Amino acid sequence: MEEAMIQAEPYQGDAQVCPQCGKARLRRSRRRNLNDFILFLVGLYPYRCHECNYRYHVRHQKRRTIWWAQCPKCFSVKIHHISRDKVPLIGTNLFWRLLRVSAYRCPQCRARFFDPRPRKRVPAES
Repeated sequence: MEEAMIQAEPYQGDAQVCPQCGKARLRRSRRRNLNDFILFLVGLYPYRCHECNYRYHVRHQKRRTIWWAQCPKCFSVKIHHISRDKVPLIGTNLFWRLLRVSAYRCPQCRARFFDPRPRKRVPAES
């Protein structure tokens, strides 16, 4: 199983792509060892490609997106407002619901979540 330590820019436009095969079918990988936890502390997250099973670390937030709400699974800023009732009450979601924080849904990975940051206005694609 191959593993790369750090990849600087695995992005093409706004989408993340695998540095090995170039496909955009990625998922966050679990942190497995002490090295993964140390890299997490400096802002690097493990990812794995669905196509070639390549595992690598990447800084998930670009500086320009750190101020906007984004999906916790795929880190997309292209998200939609939804009703707070649509977000399941697991983990810290009850806390966010009681604080009346905005609820969002990611159309790419279908995650439903709360985020206190404002939603970035993304122009509609034509």
